[in-house]
Amino acid sequence: MTTLLDGEGTFKDIVMVFGYSCLPITLIQIPAALLSNIASFSESVYIYILNVGAMVWFLFLLFFGIMTVHQYSLGKMFLTTLLTVAAAAVLIFVYLLFFSLITQMGTFIATIYKEIAFRLR
Repeated sequence: MTTLLDGEGTFKDIVMVFGYSCLPITLIQIPAALLSNIASFSESVYIYILNVGAMVWFLFLLFFGIMTVHQYSLGKMFLTTLLTVAAAAVLIFVYLLFFSLITQMGTFIATIYKEIAFRLR
């Protein structure tokens, strides 16, 4: 989608932004894992807050990093994000449709084979 909307970033830049954006998740998961070993069930909400905070921080860094790499305005970045999510949904739908068709074809061929084997006996 970024190519269609005149994005200026290269694949290398996008991967670099994604890597830097993953840093908060990596840094928060280690203390959260250590805290989960000593925290009681009622204190697990704090670990959950840490994880949600890390995810929000990650999404914030990713959004604005991609916006900076492609030199988009805020509105154009929101549009690009929505179009990317819609394109991903279409691709997932086609993927599931294809594998459903393959499964049905496999079942059909197996049924034909069983019928032929049953008739020849």
